[in-house]
Amino acid sequence: MIISYHPPIFAPLKSVVQKSWKERVLSLLLEKRISLYSPHTSWDCVKGGVNDWLASPFLVAESAPIITRTDPSVGAGRILKLQTGISLSEAISKVKEVTGLQYVRFAIGRNKLLSDEVRTVALCAGSGSSVLKGVVADLYLTGEMLHHDVLDASQKGISVILTNHSDSERGFLRIFSSDLQNRLDKKVQVLVSNCDKDPLVTV
Repeated sequence: MIISYHPPIFAPLKSVVQKSWKERVLSLLLEKRISLYSPHTSWDCVKGGVNDWLASPFLVAESAPIITRTDPSVGAGRILKLQTGISLSEAISKVKEVTGLQYVRFAIGRNKLLSDEVRTVALCAGSGSSVLKGVVADLYLTGEMLHHDVLDASQKGISVILTNHSDSERGFLRIFSSDLQNRLDKKVQVLVSNCDKDPLVTV
């Protein structure tokens, strides 16, 4: 069984042949009788999921979904109120630490300095523009945002950290693999891919 955060088959297929790489992936799974499960959105929204992992390097006093569901503890994105204020430069270091990245992209808010204090963080793993839009916070953290949304946030005095889309999600797999193995009483071997990586690299 393969558990992939992002579904390899994102748009519907009308046939399964060898025409595209996605069809070849699906053909191989069918041929080898390998199950595939892609929990993407549920992992985004659930308590203890991807967004809570992305929030984990911060000392959080209060955390709540930005877009809530029937259960107020479940939903898209997170708005964090920190226990104590930290500098923007410290926030950048914490994001690098949790994602394992050497570099992130950063837009500083209007009239802000790297030494300025961050007390509220709005975050959304993956592509967070639609979730974060209009949210009042000192800092936005996400994988990717549209250029004009970054400009809009920074002109409102909100700083923005971008990690690349899948780099804001991938590190959660280490947490999930350990949890799944424990839930299966360690009777099933759970391996995290060593070759999976974001297709975009900084050079």
